[in-house]
Amino acid sequence: MRNQDTTDLKKIPVLGHAAIATLLLCVATVGYTYRMPEFGRFFAGINDFLPRYTQARMVDTGQMYSIEAGYREQERAVGLHIVGAYHDRMPWQALLMAPLGRLPYLWAYSIWIALHLACFAAFICIWLLPRDCVLWGATFLPLAASIIVGQDTLLLAVCLAGALQLAETRRDLAAGLLLSLCTAKPHLFVLVPFALIAHRRWRMINGAVLGTVGLLTAGTAAAGLDWPVRLLAIMNTLGKASGGDMDRRPSLFQFGVNEWTIGAALVLALVFGFLIWRSRNLEMGIALAVLGGILIAPHTAIYDLPLLLVALPALPLPSYGRWLRIALFTPVPYWALLNGAPWSAVVPLMLLVAGGVSALGSGRLKSAFQPAGKRHA
Repeated sequence: MRNQDTTDLKKIPVLGHAAIATLLLCVATVGYTYRMPEFGRFFAGINDFLPRYTQARMVDTGQMYSIEAGYREQERAVGLHIVGAYHDRMPWQALLMAPLGRLPYLWAYSIWIALHLACFAAFICIWLLPRDCVLWGATFLPLAASIIVGQDTLLLAVCLAGALQLAETRRDLAAGLLLSLCTAKPHLFVLVPFALIAHRRWRMINGAVLGTVGLLTAGTAAAGLDWPVRLLAIMNTLGKASGGDMDRRPSLFQFGVNEWTIGAALVLALVFGFLIWRSRNLEMGIALAVLGGILIAPHTAIYDLPLLLVALPALPLPSYGRWLRIALFTPVPYWALLNGAPWSAVVPLMLLVAGGVSALGSGRLKSAFQPAGKRHA
């Protein structure tokens, strides 16, 4: 009977899988969030999309990183402003979104949501379906959270998955160019360059550098030469104002930002760096880099965790560790995360264990004494 069911599922066209999964994602998102305050604000568009929209409207104004000017633009768009919703993205992101900024707010917001649903359907086709993770992806709580608050992590997950698919077919330059878009949230990908170096994917590195330089150059033309200074000032203000949700961060820094957590993050970066260096292939190396990046990033939230939909299927786990991947796909750890301390410690602990089990289980690391010249991607 099970073989018959599997055969029947394989008869469903790829686009059919994508359509059904996208519909299930919508249902799951409603089910997860309809009792939350964010649910009502979602339909009015009063969420994190609003500062993205107003930042896009302020390209070439010279005031992209002015808090007061940003608030005024939000009030012009929707009649109010969200306290603490600053323009904290790089100028090239605002430049890419400038066409949406020219539209009325609700039109732009509707296109933004439709873009996410289309990207999820593409994500099903290129990544989750070949790895038999469609159901887990459609019911992944962090993905629902990301959509409901207007975040863009799903788009980054699609870029990362697309880059890995291109790299698998040795189209490394294109993979690197696509990967450069992940600099939209650079703190989450800080260990990824190490994976590229470890596996000697020099053309991919060239593509990523070329794409990043192009994006930064275009952003500088749109925001002025001093935009890094102004953005840093915004980030400092944001850091001082965001301590209230610290215990719900999926990183080590849910325990505070102090010498102990900074030291632990540095040690963890070294540990994951070693595991990445000895990983069997690029896919495993990047999966470990994503896990490590989430764990050591000072500013993370549940809506950044859709990246796990790329990392977890790519993570090779021994038979005794596969239950851990299943557990991380379920809503339970993320409900614990949202409930704050002490339950929120479950997520970073599970990610740490998953990385260790993947790297150390069943000989998935290369020998520490293997000559560097014999590495393969």
